Amino acid sequence: MGWDTGTPVMMISRSTANAAKVATGVDKTEFNGFAVGGKEFGPQHIEIWNIPLPREIAGLIGYPFFREHIVCFDYPRLMMRVE
Repeated sequence: MGWDTGTPVMMISRSTANAAKVATGVDKTEFNGFAVGGKEFGPQHIEIWNIPLPREIAGLIGYPFFREHIVCFDYPRLMMRVE
């Protein structure tokens, strides 16, 4: 997943949803479990978008997650903290 404060939702691409065997007609779902760094932040509402993303990015963690949590990135130490 990519981190993007500009995305108005938490979303996964249609190709990721297809790989996870989510029904084709489904446009949104809820993940009961959503863990970052071993800490659970679920459940989370996830929308499914028809959007091309690089293969290594399944979706985007958008504004709703940042609105509810403090996310700090320490690039020199390659660390991240989520509260």
